[in-house]
Amino acid sequence: MSYVPAPYPSDGAIRWYEQVVDRMSQGKAMVFAVTENQVFRGIMSINDINCELGRASLDYWVAAPFHGQGIATSAVGFAKEYARVELRLKTLLSHCLLANVGSVRVLRRNGFVERDQTVITGGKFEGQMLGRFFCHLALSAPKAKV
Repeated sequence: MSYVPAPYPSDGAIRWYEQVVDRMSQGKAMVFAVTENQVFRGIMSINDINCELGRASLDYWVAAPFHGQGIATSAVGFAKEYARVELRLKTLLSHCLLANVGSVRVLRRNGFVERDQTVITGGKFEGQMLGRFFCHLALSAPKAKV
């Protein structure tokens, strides 16, 4: 699920980068560029890192021309391994619109299980169903193959 504003503001990238740097410097996030053959394809973020509870949220975005190519599936697999090994987390949470069957598939292929559903009550996705997913890293399926 993307929170990219529409229409996209002229300073959107700068504002996003400033927020990312701030969250990373506080140890609250790790953000990675998703690339293939050294070409930018999207973003993978481990957000709301809570080492005490051993959990964080996983968010990602892959540019539309690259959907359906396994890029997100592979990137989520790498992010899970990073969260487990480097951050020593036990659980990752994520969410997406249930109508976004591609994102649901990416999460399920990486061992995420649907926790619950809710109807969005406001904003540009009002009335749509949101699925909330979790993945126990120690119990999850092997990381996605590249």
